[in-house]
Amino acid sequence: MRFKKDQRTLNTDDFLRPIQSRFDHLSDPHKKVEAKALLAELCFARKTVLNAFAHADEISEDEIAGEIEHAIAVVRHFEAFLAAIRKSDFTKSISQANPTVPQLLMLARKKAGQGDRAAAAYSIKQATELLVAEFAESRGIKIPFTRNPSFGELFRAVFPEDAMDTKEKRAFHRLIPYLFGSYDPKDFKPELFEEAVRLIFCTGYGQLLSLLNRRASQVNP
Repeated sequence: MRFKKDQRTLNTDDFLRPIQSRFDHLSDPHKKVEAKALLAELCFARKTVLNAFAHADEISEDEIAGEIEHAIAVVRHFEAFLAAIRKSDFTKSISQANPTVPQLLMLARKKAGQGDRAAAAYSIKQATELLVAEFAESRGIKIPFTRNPSFGELFRAVFPEDAMDTKEKRAFHRLIPYLFGSYDPKDFKPELFEEAVRLIFCTGYGQLLSLLNRRASQVNP
């Protein structure tokens, strides 16, 4: 943590930034992404709870109480997670290990079920990015005239809107904030979140599931 002569000038960012950097050294990829997801939820709670400027409309006392209770629960989850980490969980250098897409989706669902919508957003965003990278590599997707395509270019190649009809495009556009984890947690819609999870899973593993189903039907007619 950065040293400051006057401790009164310290804020929560001064404490959270070194914690976030330390999380990069976690050797277990699942622990690492869960740690960062929890940190994202903690940062969201810090920005919104008892902050009048974080709400477009006036909110009720019950809504304020709900936000405070959720924030307390997030802090307790974060505290419990930190307490369970051991020195041996860290490596000297930044770990390059990544969780799998299914692991990220399970974590996203878990966090959404707990009401940790910012943590769910972080997790599903990581799942989308990993899926796009792996899918593009496995299919040998190339972007014309581009040596190092951006994530946006690869995303559009993996989910080509040219192949969608008007109805499919409209449905797909509603899922984009969930695929990117850019939705406002206050406007979270569970049905769209679940549809985004299914889209990621079916895009990455749809053919494998179809093959397994065909094999199963052949074995058990």
